[in-house]
Amino acid sequence: MEGYLRDGRARLEDGYMLGWTLRPGELLRLRVAVDVALAGPDTAVDGRATLSPVHLTLTDTVGRAGPGLLRLAPGLRLDCDNSASLDVRSFDLSRSLVRAAGGVDIAAGTCRVNGVEVPLPAIRIVLEEDGDAARAVARTEDGAVLASLRVTPGRRATLRVEPAGAVLVPGMPSSAPTMLDIPF
Repeated sequence: MEGYLRDGRARLEDGYMLGWTLRPGELLRLRVAVDVALAGPDTAVDGRATLSPVHLTLTDTVGRAGPGLLRLAPGLRLDCDNSASLDVRSFDLSRSLVRAAGGVDIAAGTCRVNGVEVPLPAIRIVLEEDGDAARAVARTEDGAVLASLRVTPGRRATLRVEPAGAVLVPGMPSSAPTMLDIPF
């Protein structure tokens, strides 16, 4: 790590760097606001995070995330050659509501999952409101739904993988939707 708490950076593996700049004016409102930047050989993402005792907000998170980022996750047995364009306008998480707006476009490419090569279509993930919850829906270019994730203020995440998405995961049953409910 280099710099100071108010303005610094952390060097990550493979030439990636996470930088931050604290916005001190937000401290008067009993919250921490930080401009963040993640950069590397194939990545440039910028955004803002605001944290208070009861609320987490991410805003204006935009840029390009390359395939090398996946290699930073320890134990992840996934290696892809495609990249993603992020335009996440907002993500708000509090005790009473979860909100999200924006999207992520993932280019077509190939992933190796546990050593098995899987071709992936271009995917659009749309982030949207769903009552007091937020939902992310992943679709192919032709509109086929691959999966959806719903996050509630009651600290539950429900993942639903559709048959069209299950065929992209080696060994996953694809005869019917698969649901996973995760408390967090």
